[in-house]
Amino acid sequence: MDTPPLTTAPPPTAEHHVSFWLAVLAVVAVAIFLIALLVHDRPNSTPVKESAVPVSKQGTYDDRINHPNTTFNITVDEGRLVKGPSTIKVKQGDSVRVNLYAVSEEAHVQLDGYGIITESDPTDDTPGGFSFIADNTGSFKFYSLSEPNPDGVTPPQKTPLGQIIVQ
Repeated sequence: MDTPPLTTAPPPTAEHHVSFWLAVLAVVAVAIFLIALLVHDRPNSTPVKESAVPVSKQGTYDDRINHPNTTFNITVDEGRLVKGPSTIKVKQGDSVRVNLYAVSEEAHVQLDGYGIITESDPTDDTPGGFSFIADNTGSFKFYSLSEPNPDGVTPPQKTPLGQIIVQ
């Protein structure tokens, strides 16, 4: 019986090396994707710390902002507080709404510590104002802001109106 002659495979070319590494890269990418899916869908195994905020104050951020449990009204005329409390006291975790009414000209108010600047126009039927979650304790001043200067360089002047104390 005659045996067929042995043939040897041609030596690998550069194209074979590139194809091999592309296949390895594709397998690794698929493996990483599958691992990420498994880790993402796995429930959090770390213990959840109890919230310091009472249950009545919990809910989604939007729910709490849109339905505050504490509301205050202030009226500003020519950069001065003419009606409403100059000191507002709230508890940590409260969702707070401050309605801003303007009398004779547009009013601009800034609340330090929360990055809030708002305005109210006396010709509007609804007040301006701001809402926030009182998550930081301390005293936070609020100011009336003058109209921006026409030069665009000088910042508006801040006139103190009052403070919000979060306990």
